[in-house]
Amino acid sequence: MYLQSDPVDFRKSMDGLVVLVEGELERDAYTGALFLLCNKAKDKLKLVHWDKTCFLLWYKRLEKQKFK
Repeated sequence: MYLQSDPVDFRKSMDGLVVLVEGELERDAYTGALFLLCNKAKDKLKLVHWDKTCFLLWYKRLEKQKFK
């Protein structure tokens, strides 16, 4: 599992997030690893994962709190 510590622009599509993983994190997105990304406000998370057939995207949004 990899965590991008810098905030990510959440307007990016799945393809944009994969480019970010491979460019900024310098990791192969097709390894099956989990890539956890957070927005600037720290109230949303996206997790990107390759499952050998397609990319999966999980999205979590907090209504009243922030991630630490």
